[in-house]
Amino acid sequence: MQQQFDLESRHLGEYALDLVDRTGGTLNLPPVQRGVAIVKPLEDYQNWYNGRIRELYRQADAAAAEAGVPITLQGLDDALKVNSTFGGKAALTTLRKGIRQKLQEMGALGQKGELLTIDTRTAETIRQYLNDQWSPEVSRVVGMLKGKIDDDVLSALPTDVYADARQMRRNYANIFEEPKGIAQLLDISGPEGVNRRIALDVVSDKLANLAQKDSAQFNAIVRTLENMPTPELQRVGNQAVAEIRAGILESILKKNVDLEDIAQGGDAIWSGSDRSLSAGLTPFKGKLENIFGSDLAQRLETLRVGARILRFVDPNPSGTATTSPRLVGKTREALIRSGSAMIGGGIGSVAGPTGAMIGGAAGERAGARLVQTAENRARQAAIARSLNPKEKAAQLAKMRKRQQTAGQ
Repeated sequence: MQQQFDLESRHLGEYALDLVDRTGGTLNLPPVQRGVAIVKPLEDYQNWYNGRIRELYRQADAAAAEAGVPITLQGLDDALKVNSTFGGKAALTTLRKGIRQKLQEMGALGQKGELLTIDTRTAETIRQYLNDQWSPEVSRVVGMLKGKIDDDVLSALPTDVYADARQMRRNYANIFEEPKGIAQLLDISGPEGVNRRIALDVVSDKLANLAQKDSAQFNAIVRTLENMPTPELQRVGNQAVAEIRAGILESILKKNVDLEDIAQGGDAIWSGSDRSLSAGLTPFKGKLENIFGSDLAQRLETLRVGARILRFVDPNPSGTATTSPRLVGKTREALIRSGSAMIGGGIGSVAGPTGAMIGGAAGERAGARLVQTAENRARQAAIARSLNPKEKAAQLAKMRKRQQTAGQ
């Protein structure tokens, strides 16, 4: 029995290892390398977007220069003179003062407050300055003032030559700035990105935390990586998603299999229990399908049920009086209560040689039918492993006869 128990532990470990392989990620990848694999595609996508924005602004600047139409920001100036708009908040007072200083620096406002004519490119620079002043406190007023600049420009030009560039910039904000999860991953400064809000070696842990506590931010990151604009970016984006999933799955499995030893060529041996696995799964309760997809989520449940069955097997039985009833009872309890049923399969369960898993959709009735088969096979297995040859033959003959009678 001990030999069979060891074999089942190996099968369970191999099944767990197969789950990591199915993510497409790299087994036991060092934290910094996994962080680079996740963040680098986002950085490359950000750089691609910035390049597109610069090109669109370059084209718009050329079109504006060719038009050569003078602009007077009358609407903006009138809006700045409405005191009630800027009262009540220190942030609004600071905003108005800063805008007026910027207007003077750009030659749109004289020293005595008189309006001066500027070109379209200068007007757009002032508009971009307003974008940079955005904060929740002043967002409404900033939006209104940008609209005033647009009206002033369009009153002089037949078309808004900066419309495409601005739309691209808005898209950029929607992807990289407003979702706080991505914004934090890309909060980088200093030479060679030495200052990172989230260090590369904890990126995987950060993503696991988001998957547990903030599905919206987690999904925004995954969705961005799954929708890259070029084939090469999409390739590395897909791999980044795979590494995210592999990192989360390894955090779930780490107390049950020695991933480091396996990565170095060791055997995949299950050394945990369904309890230690459940402890790893609990933080992700109700979110496994969102993280891994339905197939891998179901396979994780299969692994948990298999580990539960293995926990109740005595590797050194004294006979069917102790082994068979205990295994049968605990198998029934584990399978029906879990809402799914698993017999062997890839993890070589003690319940039998062929594998199947029935999820919650099949219901308790289907689970109970499968459990009955599991009980029969469990009894047969206990007899085969516990009795001498004569007793085996007699017991197995009686069991087959009962089964035939029950089936008639």
